[in-house]
Amino acid sequence: MFQQILVPLDGSARAEQAIPVAAHIARASGGSVLLLQVVTTPIDYGPYRSHFSVLMQEKLEANHNAALYYLASITYSKDLAGVEKNVEVLSGDPAESILSLVHTRRFDLIVMCSYGYAGLKRWRLGRVAQMVARHSPVPVLVLREGAALAPTPAGVARPIQALIGLDGSALAEEVLAPVAHLVAALSVPAHGALHLLQVIRMPVVDSRLRYQGFLSSGSVKQAQQAAEAYLKAVADRLRQGELADLQLSITSVDCATTATACGKQAQNARGWY
Repeated sequence: MFQQILVPLDGSARAEQAIPVAAHIARASGGSVLLLQVVTTPIDYGPYRSHFSVLMQEKLEANHNAALYYLASITYSKDLAGVEKNVEVLSGDPAESILSLVHTRRFDLIVMCSYGYAGLKRWRLGRVAQMVARHSPVPVLVLREGAALAPTPAGVARPIQALIGLDGSALAEEVLAPVAHLVAALSVPAHGALHLLQVIRMPVVDSRLRYQGFLSSGSVKQAQQAAEAYLKAVADRLRQGELADLQLSITSVDCATTATACGKQAQNARGWY
């Protein structure tokens, strides 16, 4: 599924943590990786953007050449050994440039980190990652700082597990296929796992003992049964449909509590992404 993978970089070691993950996915799917860097100059943020001086033009060209040299050196890293890779340098606003490239090329996945360099000379990966993830027409894998997704070493079986929140809508289910393929690729040579989750709003009482329920207590059991039936149907569809060849382990549970509590449970579940 992931034949063309885009990896935006800003020259920081943090941003480069996306490289081994993207390379692992590319090897598993027989795809290729494009390393991208977007260069900016101080004039991009000033009031005189239309008045390019010779000095600023030379600075932009120097930054462009430095980015090309940097990306070319990255292609020789052992993380990308055996992977088809290309490099490209663009100039302008990082998020807009990435999204424009994705709209004009056939990419299947973007892999990037959430934080890198900051300031005028280096763009803020956190802001860029947020904008790209929100507006990208293709799946985006954002690797959070402090929770890097380490790929499975070659020849070592370490299945990757993913927690997928569903609400019963077709829109929410659109994540199933890309997440399933992503988990399968990252787990090679092992088989990954998916855990399907649906949150059921439970009655709550505030500090003044006032009822603020979303469901009446008599409806909770009925809602749980409906959620269980829905999640089982989705799991069966994944096991028997076009994703069956991925051989993923699929489990499910309905979370009869508040959404916040379910979120805390997900954060505390070790090994899940």
